[in-house]
Amino acid sequence: MTATFIRPPRVLVVDDDEGIRGLIDATLSTMGCQVTCEADGRLGLARLDEGTWDAVLLDLNLPGMNGFKVLEAIRDRYPVEKLPVIMITGQDDSETRFEALRLRANDFLSKPLHPAELLARMNTVLSMRIAQQELEERVAELGRMNELKDLLVNYCIHDMRGPLSSARGFVELAMERAADPAAPEHRHLARALGAIDMVVRMASDVIEVTKMEEGRLTPALEDVDAGGIVRARVELFEGLASSRRVTLGVVVEEGLTPVRADVHLLERILDNLTTNALKHTPPGGRVTLRAARAPEGASVVLAVEDTGEGIPQAWLGRIFDKFTQVEARRLGFAHDTGLGLTFCRMAAEAQGARLWVESEEGRGSRFSLEVPLAAVRPEALDRRMAVAA
Repeated sequence: MTATFIRPPRVLVVDDDEGIRGLIDATLSTMGCQVTCEADGRLGLARLDEGTWDAVLLDLNLPGMNGFKVLEAIRDRYPVEKLPVIMITGQDDSETRFEALRLRANDFLSKPLHPAELLARMNTVLSMRIAQQELEERVAELGRMNELKDLLVNYCIHDMRGPLSSARGFVELAMERAADPAAPEHRHLARALGAIDMVVRMASDVIEVTKMEEGRLTPALEDVDAGGIVRARVELFEGLASSRRVTLGVVVEEGLTPVRADVHLLERILDNLTTNALKHTPPGGRVTLRAARAPEGASVVLAVEDTGEGIPQAWLGRIFDKFTQVEARRLGFAHDTGLGLTFCRMAAEAQGARLWVESEEGRGSRFSLEVPLAAVRPEALDRRMAVAA
């Protein structure tokens, strides 16, 4: 059965035999093809620059520049899926066919040509080519839609920040005017303030994940006191931990060598991991932030441990994936596996660090971030990580 094409396929025929060119033209015209013929390999190659072609029928035994040379030149310019080439040959030996396949021909036709076989082969090749073009068009359209989506998201997030800033200001004002800091109303306001800050962080995660995916976010690496950053996180989250009745502890090894990192990204990673740990640790539980030199001595490992619900083993390998959260929620798994953790992984990799998780259901989780020392060359750490992997 002959395929139905959206537009007439353009076919280039390169053959020095006028009779064969006429036969091919007459046969392919019956299936709606626009056929252009050339008797010389060089003229055939020149024709390829004239618009878009859907297939080439190429004689092997051409004068001057033989079919193998022409095929090689075609493949230098067009991959197999972009321009199918069917070789026409009177030689039916395996060596000839092997060489044509090595040069990435799509199919063969043997002389003398039979119109029924020619139609069948061309119908198959052209159907695949048109399907490939439709796929490319759909991919391009999806790309345009994705760009539009990112633009709209960025606009929305930008517009959100104004009202959120106003809401934060009003909450802070109400907290200042609260008569008793120990009153329930004061605690409620503190939680509202924390919720506003969480929305702001989530919005920032969306923007920065997009930037990192597009290669538009370049870390500002400098020598950083990792232990100091960990201690600062504990001070920052003491209020949230207290409101959730979770003990927040810190263990920092003395005399840590500075690490090479982006301060802003490092703080954001630890903020996300600490917020996550506090959210999934029940009252009476414990969250501990740690900083210690790695056993190999080339890096510092920062860790956020909790005694919370833990993560099912089936999800450990996917916990940092961008769209895992949607599937997890559909299956009733409540752990945060969305853009927050995706941001953490991408932000770690962007500055030459490594992030991983260990967990046991019902006993808690440990997220570890390995950051290279300031004095260690990044390629040395890369080699060590490759060996560990």
